[in-house]
Amino acid sequence: PYCGGSGVVDSKEIVAVKIIKEAKRKIESNKGEIVLISAHCDVVPLLEEMLKGPDALLDNVNHSFYLRTNNTHVEKYEVEILCKKDKANLENTLKIS
Repeated sequence: PYCGGSGVVDSKEIVAVKIIKEAKRKIESNKGEIVLISAHCDVVPLLEEMLKGPDALLDNVNHSFYLRTNNTHVEKYEVEILCKKDKANLENTLKIS
């Protein structure tokens, strides 16, 4: 089970916050201009809100953000840092900034 036997599964809001934290960490430690986030379809709209507007959580970074939905469990996600030359890998994504 996804809960690891604890009986607890993170909410989509908690998962979105974890993704933002991982994105911040990866941005600091990787070279690249593009952040590609793959997440559950219920998490992607929350991420879109968190990454847009005047209260954007990562508005001080100089990266382009792309979101892609996956059909896995709500706690499963992937954060990748890509170079501009990897833009071909961005089909079926939503560009945020």
